[in-house]
Amino acid sequence: MAGSEQSGIDAARRDLFDNAVCIVTPREDTDKDALNIVYDFWKALGCSVKTLPPLQHDEIVARISHCRTSLPPRLSTSSATTARIR
Repeated sequence: MAGSEQSGIDAARRDLFDNAVCIVTPREDTDKDALNIVYDFWKALGCSVKTLPPLQHDEIVARISHCRTSLPPRLSTSSATTARIR
């Protein structure tokens, strides 16, 4: 995933994919030549290409997507507790 909270043509960035991690999720029946084309495409855009099984990718993305809603309240509570301890 790459990008920001901004949208529209004015938010476009030439270096958006530079050193970004791109995760490719091939299956056992994925055509190797097609897979190489996909790798080359992302590398040409500047990505660091990694491979994960589809289910493992989905689990990681699901956890990440929950962080933005579950983490801030926990950090807030943790900060309040830390302030009381000091």
